[in-house]
Amino acid sequence: MSNTNAVIPFLGANLQELQDTIGITQFPSGTNWYQTIGGLLIQGGFLTVSGSSVATVPFNAGYPTQVLGVWIQNVGGSHNNAHIDNITLAQFELHNGGSPRNYYWWAIGV
Repeated sequence: MSNTNAVIPFLGANLQELQDTIGITQFPSGTNWYQTIGGLLIQGGFLTVSGSSVATVPFNAGYPTQVLGVWIQNVGGSHNNAHIDNITLAQFELHNGGSPRNYYWWAIGV
């Protein structure tokens, strides 16, 4: 028997209440991670990379099976050809293509 009223608690909730209910919060600094239903692991953090360099970013909680994706968001300034490379179950590399930059990053896997 399914519970067709399962979404009722979310009706009328504000964004913060919804985030709190399903365990999503802002990544304030460093690295945070959350395990969700079915073992899906979501992680994210804030990172500063100096000049044209490569930063090795360890996951706070290693992925046991597979990394499904890693994404970055440049904070302020113009695009500087940054990209992600060498993703493993334990870490990834962020290649910064220009001047020092701040990034938010997030990853998802199982």
